[in-house]
Amino acid sequence: MKSILPLLAILICALPVFSQLTEVKTTKFERKAEKLASKDKDYASLTDDEKTFLIKAIATKMAKIDAENRHSGKYKEKVDGVDIRVILANSDLDEVKKKHPELALKEKRGEVIREKQWGDPGTPDKKIEQAPSFTVDTIPSPDFHSLFSDNDWVVDENSCDAGYLSSIVDQAAESAGKDGKIEHISIESSASRYKNTGKAADKSFKQLSQLRAEGARDFIIKKLAEKGKIVSVEDVDIDADGANKDGTSGPDPDPKHPEKKADYDQYKFVHVSMYVSKLDEKQNPPVVVPGKPADEHAEVVTFGLDTEERCKFLRCITLPSIRINRHVSRRNWGSTKCPRF
Repeated sequence: MKSILPLLAILICALPVFSQLTEVKTTKFERKAEKLASKDKDYASLTDDEKTFLIKAIATKMAKIDAENRHSGKYKEKVDGVDIRVILANSDLDEVKKKHPELALKEKRGEVIREKQWGDPGTPDKKIEQAPSFTVDTIPSPDFHSLFSDNDWVVDENSCDAGYLSSIVDQAAESAGKDGKIEHISIESSASRYKNTGKAADKSFKQLSQLRAEGARDFIIKKLAEKGKIVSVEDVDIDADGANKDGTSGPDPDPKHPEKKADYDQYKFVHVSMYVSKLDEKQNPPVVVPGKPADEHAEVVTFGLDTEERCKFLRCITLPSIRINRHVSRRNWGSTKCPRF
């Protein structure tokens, strides 16, 4: 027992030294990893955190290969390159992974550097199932340009457009009749690109467009309720993107001609479509209310190692075979007899 104690003391003292050696070796592999990774054209596009992750992941794999090489036979594996691959797609990540099944193995190996998706998933088409004895009519409206005062989102009930919209609501309620109902309402809205001021000074174009669509929605629901037709907020779809997809339509105003503001009123509008079911003996197929198309994007960045198998030093050198012929004389040197010639 006494002879073991000095040995244990030596091992305990040597632990910090072994730890430092391991750290030095890890740093060595990280330097090699950074050198190889920086040669790939896509390395520069990575963030600092992604570069750190990549270098550590490569260094770990190189250390593992180095350890395996020590116990291998004649050949050893050498890392001579890093392949960074960027996959961009106009879809979500699930769709990307279906098209690239190899990503599952990459993820398992820890070779995925970046995964992200962005954009609008859109909304699916809405099918309105009709009872056998009902049909659905679509009652569209024109584009209302004066439903709201400038920089406001509360319906101006004294405006001509408000009166016209009320008449369309009356038409829808009358078309539905006693047994029918308002199945669905679609509202499209847009603001012009003329600068928001006054009440809307702190609103973006998209916010103003959204608020106006909601104001029109609340006005229609209130008017339908007065006619005995109940419609919930969930039955109304709103698209406030405008033609420019930022809540506006039309070009930017000309700062040299501010007096032409009225020319931009055509780009602020609200458009309403009402889908009304009414009693009918004929059976019609479902009516499809178009959804909003998806505008999704995804990106996956992975890496892999380029390796080649090489022969270990002196183990693949084949030495030429050398054959030594030994001549043995048959003469008996110990005999006293005269040799024969």
